[in-house]
Amino acid sequence: MGARIGGSYAKTTKEDRQRYADGVLSFWYKNKWVTPIITVERTYLTDQVNRNDSFDANLLTFSLRKEF
Repeated sequence: MGARIGGSYAKTTKEDRQRYADGVLSFWYKNKWVTPIITVERTYLTDQVNRNDSFDANLLTFSLRKEF
């Protein structure tokens, strides 16, 4: 059983002021056949000048890893 947290953040301060952030949370359980991994990701971009150009997204991923 394991878990991982990661992410990033960026901000511009000149003419086109924007903020970008994303975060990732992963869980996995390792066994002798395959390793199932569940990942949740949240991403957003906020445009301080034009709010209609902003977006946000959520992503849920399930994957199986096999080591040979």
